[in-house]
Amino acid sequence: GIMWSPWLDLTDSFSGTWTTNQDTDFLPRDWAYKFSMAYAGGKDRLAEASPGNVNLEGLPPLLVEVGDAECLRDSALVWVERAKAAGVDVEAVVSDGMVHVFPLFAIFANKDLPPHQSYERAASFVDKVLGVCSDSESLTSGELV
Repeated sequence: GIMWSPWLDLTDSFSGTWTTNQDTDFLPRDWAYKFSMAYAGGKDRLAEASPGNVNLEGLPPLLVEVGDAECLRDSALVWVERAKAAGVDVEAVVSDGMVHVFPLFAIFANKDLPPHQSYERAASFVDKVLGVCSDSESLTSGELV
């Protein structure tokens, strides 16, 4: 699976990069809180509705991409470590200067910038998972975590 800027912990919209990246990311935490409440159906159901709280054993190989300037970076990387500890084959990439769902900005970006590189990594990841290329062929650019 491929996860771009995944929102995995609906209970948190104030710690870590939710605070430090508020001035660079376009995802305002007050809206995030309202969206999480609407999705979960109330404050008492946030933890239960959080995708990151499921049993991670048996998940397929995953590529997780986040921008270092996005609010969800910290919680996504914590989840990546949980997934690795559960035995999931996870490749995580943090792209410098990028905000939430940065690959969607590829239409506006030069081909040598992270939004396009993210699509290239996604294609390479799918090829690798499906056995189209060898493990020695690396994903391009970005910082593997």
